Amino acid sequence: MLLKNSLLVLLTTTLFTLTSCLDIVEDLLIKDDGSGTYTLTMDFGRMMSDPFMREMMMSTLAEEGSLTAGDMEMDTTMYFDNMPAPPAGVYANIWKEANMHVTLSEKDSKLQSRITIPFAQMSDIAYAFDAMGTDEDAGTMLSGGGIFSEAGFDFSLNGTELQRNRFQMSEELMDDEEAEFIKLFIGDATFTTYYHLPGKVKSTSIADAVVEGNEVTVIYNLLDLMEGNSSNGGSIKFRK
Repeated sequence: MLLKNSLLVLLTTTLFTLTSCLDIVEDLLIKDDGSGTYTLTMDFGRMMSDPFMREMMMSTLAEEGSLTAGDMEMDTTMYFDNMPAPPAGVYANIWKEANMHVTLSEKDSKLQSRITIPFAQMSDIAYAFDAMGTDEDAGTMLSGGGIFSEAGFDFSLNGTELQRNRFQMSEELMDDEEAEFIKLFIGDATFTTYYHLPGKVKSTSIADAVVEGNEVTVIYNLLDLMEGNSSNGGSIKFRK
């Protein structure tokens, strides 16, 4: 992996301790043939806009040797080329094309990581999250810092109907006595999902979804998702 371990660990730690400064965006693009791209973006911009938090982040990076003082800029990509070849039935190039792009800029008050997973069929997404879960560093980042189980990334496509399972809080985290402590830091963090379908949307059973043409947008409060007070599960029917 090209991304330095110190930065990866720091981002993971930040996800747990400063989640209220985090906005998560997932984007699902589906093409006519059922293939497409899934992206998961973690934006720490609000943290970087806070002088105290920005200084803490930069000091940690400098101490870890990821960045040097006076040069707090980074634009790098991590590839998952250390993963075993996917089994038959899974998109053959998934690990060649999957990546995580990290942008850090003190000048622009920006810190963002974006994970991209290509797929030939919807089941490839669940496979990727499950497979990456065997890698301690990458699995932590891909699963949203362990907040959600892989069940939340389970999509299926049957003709012109997209189905997804709701996010479920990780059982390991729920049993952890630190779970309540973690929730205190969630604050007003948001989780936004954008669906891009290959045809105009007919209907959806996903609560609070906004439909416009072939796109569906849903914005959640992250804490509500974690506690099960809201659900992102449901179906979307569209025309072709």
